[in-house]
Amino acid sequence: MLKPSISRSRGFKGGRLIWLALGVATVCAALVAPSAASAAGPSIEPVPTAPFTGAGAAAGILEFKSGTKIGCEKYSTIGHWNTKQTGTVQLKLEKCSSGCTTFGSASGTIATQTVEFQLAYLNAAHTRFGWLLRPEWDPAKAALRKVLEEGGISESELEALGFRLPFVKELSCPGGGGYTKTLNGALIAEVLSPGLNKSVSTNTLKFTTGTIEGTGHEYHLESEEPGGVMRERVKLEGQQSVTYSDGAHRYSP
Repeated sequence: MLKPSISRSRGFKGGRLIWLALGVATVCAALVAPSAASAAGPSIEPVPTAPFTGAGAAAGILEFKSGTKIGCEKYSTIGHWNTKQTGTVQLKLEKCSSGCTTFGSASGTIATQTVEFQLAYLNAAHTRFGWLLRPEWDPAKAALRKVLEEGGISESELEALGFRLPFVKELSCPGGGGYTKTLNGALIAEVLSPGLNKSVSTNTLKFTTGTIEGTGHEYHLESEEPGGVMRERVKLEGQQSVTYSDGAHRYSP
C-alpha cells in the first residue's frame, strides 16, 4: 500500500532525534491515519523482461522555487521492471547550463540515483495513472528503521527523518554560484499514452509533481544544502518516450 512521502526536513540529526522518535512512537501510531491509497493500482502485462530506455522530445528543466532554472539539452532514462507493478529507473539530463553536474557524472550531466517506481492511480476515477518514483531505503539504517517501524513510526515520518537515500546526490553548478545541493523527495511520471488495455511498445511519460489517489499528499522534490539549510521546492519538467525492446505491453486495471 502506498503511503504519503514527505521530503526530509533537516536531514538525519542523529541520536537525539532517534530518541525523540522512539519516545513518541506510540502517540504517532495512534494519530497517523493509514493511507487511503488503492492497494491495487494498474499493472503492466506481460512484465517486460528487457531493460527499457527513454528519450526526451524536448529539453529537461530543473526549476527552483527561488527562480533558478537549469536547462539541459538532452533528457533520458534507463530502467527495468521487477514485477507487474514495480521496477527501478535512473533519469539523466545532459549538456546542462552553467556546467551543472552531479557527483560522479561528466561535466554538464545531472543524474539521479537509481530510484524505485510503483504504478499507481492519480485520480479517483482511475482515468489517470503513472509511476511514483522514490529513492530506495538507506540500507545502512535498515536495522534502526525496523525498530522504529515496530514502535509505530510511519513510513512518511521515516522519510522525513532521512531514512531514504537522496533522489539526486551532490548537485553543483560552478558557473552558477558554486553551490552544492542534494535533492530529496519523490516524483511522478504520468503515463500520457497509451491508455489502459492498449498494447504498444512505446509509452509517453510526463515527469511532474502531483498526488496519488487516496493519499492527499503532493509528491515533489526539495533541495537541501549541507547542514539542512536553504531548503526549497524543485520542479523537474520534461516528457519522454519510453521504448520496450521486447515487444508490446499493456497497462491493465
